[in-house]
Amino acid sequence: MQEHFHFNRPLKQVQRLFNRILKEVTDSYKIVVPIQLRQRRNLHLQKQEDAVLIAISILGKMLGFNSERMWHKFMSTNLIIEQFPERSHYHRRCKQLLQIIKLIRMRMLRHLGI
Repeated sequence: MQEHFHFNRPLKQVQRLFNRILKEVTDSYKIVVPIQLRQRRNLHLQKQEDAVLIAISILGKMLGFNSERMWHKFMSTNLIIEQFPERSHYHRRCKQLLQIIKLIRMRMLRHLGI
């Protein structure tokens, strides 16, 4: 239930892991996502780029958070990310990016040889 109370990794370690995942996701995002989607309308109005939200989502799954609500609360209070979107916007964008998240996760697993 309250997964963030049982979280025992140091926050600096989580921040480093996030930075590594973000670098990998950014590289994969440029390859996997078509240019029409990367250059869509109103892109300048977003608080966060798609690659950042994808990296956050992947990190949450890696750390064992099952609840999107608890993961959002943990992320918005503990990790250093400027202009983190509200929970409803974050959840909506993650649902919209679900297929891209799956493609990038599969690409990362192939890259690791798993």
